Amino acid sequence: MEFEIERGKIGISGIFGDDETTIRGEEKDIEGISVDWLIRLHDNLIFKGEAADGENLAVFLSRSSVNATTREEQDVTTFWTELVYSGANYNWWVGVATENFDDNALAAGANEDTQVIFGAFQWKLKGAVLAGSPILLGVEVATFETDLAGGGGNDADQVIFSGIYKY
Repeated sequence: MEFEIERGKIGISGIFGDDETTIRGEEKDIEGISVDWLIRLHDNLIFKGEAADGENLAVFLSRSSVNATTREEQDVTTFWTELVYSGANYNWWVGVATENFDDNALAAGANEDTQVIFGAFQWKLKGAVLAGSPILLGVEVATFETDLAGGGGNDADQVIFSGIYKY
């Protein structure tokens, strides 16, 4: 379901189904609801994101699946949002994301909750190159912090370089 607002859109979606493959011979529920938004703050500036809650959402949205020990569906709450600028010569975006499991039976050391901060910059190389078609050269950086079941955590940093030819 989607609702148009003056400068954007708000959507609500849900899923319900049966998972017959995670644990052979058992049917497990897949269910969830999400709200997503895209709001144009200015001609070149967009605020967008999604918040979701559900269980066993590994098929399409999350790492939550079925706990192999308890054989119960894992509950999860996820959220991401970003601010996106798209100009004549460059694009950039910054955002945050989180995924929080509600599963007291996770094995010690299993990923439990993850938070991410990310940002990116793309330069639009255009002109006489390739008949004026733009080439995007970019870099994205992200830092991940993950809490582990039973205590402790893992941190990771990521840098991605990209080259995109648009035709």
